[in-house]
Amino acid sequence: MVQLPIFIDAAIILLVVYCIKKKKLHLLESILIIFVLEMVITSYCAILHINLKLWEVSVEPSLNAVFRIYESIISPVIWLLYFNLLADLEKRMTKFFLVVLVICIQVGVEQWLVVLKVIWYLDWQIWQSILVQILVLTSTSLLHIGYQKILQREGIEVK
Repeated sequence: MVQLPIFIDAAIILLVVYCIKKKKLHLLESILIIFVLEMVITSYCAILHINLKLWEVSVEPSLNAVFRIYESIISPVIWLLYFNLLADLEKRMTKFFLVVLVICIQVGVEQWLVVLKVIWYLDWQIWQSILVQILVLTSTSLLHIGYQKILQREGIEVK
């Protein structure tokens, strides 16, 4: 199966890019964001797959591994890269385009999983995936802003 090596390579590339990119976020901010994203994304996937049965995930071991790599590494690291890039930007329009780009990337990766038959939608539409990505972004951003205020009160300098 050719999908598993491609997804492992993509995950490694994303991790390497994150490691070599100059980070604007404080280490504690990055830790909070990755923990929140891991919790939210794995919960979202589990709820859609197990509880609501809106998605079906392949039971083939290599395809199931692709899905687990997506939900635990690829998607959270893309969002973490977004938050680091966002700290570099000044103009609102550029930030808006970055938001749109990252949401399109996230939905595109999810659609790639559908095309590769890693997941398939039972009673789910693409617009719902877009809405969920917007909710993930909004909730994580609000938690990040609140955490920045806590860090500032503790005397830790954050951007």
